[in-house]
Amino acid sequence: MTAQDLNSSVGSKVRSLRKILGLSQSDLAQKLNISYQQLQKYETGENNISINKLDDISKALEYSIPELLDHHDDSSNFTHMARLLIECGDSKKDGEEITINSSMHKILQELGVLEDENVKKKLLNLLHALNER
Repeated sequence: MTAQDLNSSVGSKVRSLRKILGLSQSDLAQKLNISYQQLQKYETGENNISINKLDDISKALEYSIPELLDHHDDSSNFTHMARLLIECGDSKKDGEEITINSSMHKILQELGVLEDENVKKKLLNLLHALNER
């Protein structure tokens, strides 16, 4: 993996996590004491992120530095399921039945028992952010 690949990978995660938390670029940039333009360059992989700034980002997004740097995360299956769930929610028409596989059923069961509305909102933001990838 090249330095540019790592910059792009970390930047993409920062963008996704920011969206999951419902933060604008300006919101996160303000927390990091940088301009939104600088954050945009981090998110696109155009600029390197210093270790100090990576620590600030990690704290602001409540996501560990090793997780931000891990370019081998297996989010493809989760991303696929998120897209399916969103498509099911968006595409249902009156009288149309949706087939839900066992993985989707498990996710829906877990979502159904959550009582914390903030957690539900963050999970919904996560699904939408993953769907935009």
